[in-house]
Amino acid sequence: MTSPVPLRRLWRTDTTLRTLLIANALNTLGRGVFFTLTALYLTLILGFDALRVGLALTIAGGVGVVFSLLGGHLADRLSSRTMLVVSAAIQGLGLCAYALIANFWTLLLIASITTAAQQFGSSVRSAAIGRAFTGEDRVRIRAVMYTVTNVGIGVGTAIAAIPLAIGTGTAYRSTMVLSGLLLVAGAFSLRGLEPERVDRRPAPAPLGESLPDGVGSPSGEGDGSGVLAAGQQGVDVVVAVEDGTTDRSDLATDQSAAATDRSAEAPAGSAEAPEPARDHATPCADPAAASSPVGAAPAARTRPRSPYRDARYLLMTLLNGLFSIQFGLFGVAVPLWVVNHTEAPSAAVSILLIINTAVVASLSVRLSRGTGELAGAAKAMARAGWLMAAACALWAWAGSLPLWVALAVLVAAAIAHSLAEVLSSAAGWSMSYELAPADQMGSYQGVFGTGFALSNMVAPVVVTVTAVNMGPLGWAILGAGFLASALGLVVLIRAAMRQR
Repeated sequence: MTSPVPLRRLWRTDTTLRTLLIANALNTLGRGVFFTLTALYLTLILGFDALRVGLALTIAGGVGVVFSLLGGHLADRLSSRTMLVVSAAIQGLGLCAYALIANFWTLLLIASITTAAQQFGSSVRSAAIGRAFTGEDRVRIRAVMYTVTNVGIGVGTAIAAIPLAIGTGTAYRSTMVLSGLLLVAGAFSLRGLEPERVDRRPAPAPLGESLPDGVGSPSGEGDGSGVLAAGQQGVDVVVAVEDGTTDRSDLATDQSAAATDRSAEAPAGSAEAPEPARDHATPCADPAAASSPVGAAPAARTRPRSPYRDARYLLMTLLNGLFSIQFGLFGVAVPLWVVNHTEAPSAAVSILLIINTAVVASLSVRLSRGTGELAGAAKAMARAGWLMAAACALWAWAGSLPLWVALAVLVAAAIAHSLAEVLSSAAGWSMSYELAPADQMGSYQGVFGTGFALSNMVAPVVVTVTAVNMGPLGWAILGAGFLASALGLVVLIRAAMRQR
């Protein structure tokens, strides 16, 4: 197998990758500004109480769950490029509209529309990446985008310090409108995506249908039998590439030797239309295939598998969603625990968040290597589970230590937690793509994204009830839960590997 193309070269030569990264940078920069200001803007400037704000954002999160599923569903039916542009534009305009909020109902409406557009676009983007790239490249691209996300949010958070320092309603509103316009700019940049790579390619009609007399007949009579065999061979080659089972550099040499076996295994009409020829070897007609009885009786097209009936994928989504509660743990429970239950000063929270951002931004690409295949994903997930269990133990231990020792333990906990975040994210991306059929990439990514959206909804309550309110016992419960969900995913992945 050839080594992957360096990312620098991909940045220069791959228009789709460059467009996705530019749009992601603009999106996360704007979101970093917005998320830093939102809670303070709604409470200090507009005067909403915390309960109403929490209720509105929770309802909006529920709307987002529904639109995450819808985005994945439509990504298999409509243009992903168009939907990405529209959803990003709606999200950006929604952020701008926060400056117009006058009461609870307008807050609920604007928050719901904005969250719906965000979750919808997230599912569509995942499906687009699954089609535009294969195998190890998928995980590498997601890791790069994850790095850009963390850097963008970090820079956006720093920019938000300006209106925070000024403290006026005008400063808040102006900055929030600016954050929305950054997302709108990202929407315009997404117009540079190549539809032939990110949009779903409909499967062709079964071979033998609507063909001239003699073409594809059992006797091989007519001028088109060799062309038909060559076309089927080309489709099979593309399917192998899209499924990630064949290395592109080996296609040209292996194509002739494998043609006879493939013609016996692949039913006519079961493949998707091929990707652009720039990424694949050009197939040639095979004499043996030309004389085979292709087209004598059109094969019935199999019905696409539904993710809602795929028990293995649903279980994987559930377990990954449970492990994803770790994001809420760092964002909600850790600050409250450090401030209220340890000897560390409040400023330590900022230091821990900086450590998290630095680890994720610097190691996402490096630690994602090897996770493009299920075997590597299983190893990464197992390590993530043990690291999260260790992090929970360290977070809890810091609550009973003197100042300087507590600070050292908190730093160790932040590093372990951040490494677990990077490894589990890479493993999750790999599982979500490798266990999904190529022709249903959108629907499957929508289901997978819904697990993460549900995790975001329940995480604040779960981590508050356990870690913050129950103390060491709550941390132990969380650590055991993270380890169990991680090891459950490892068992599931290995079972899937044995069935292949």
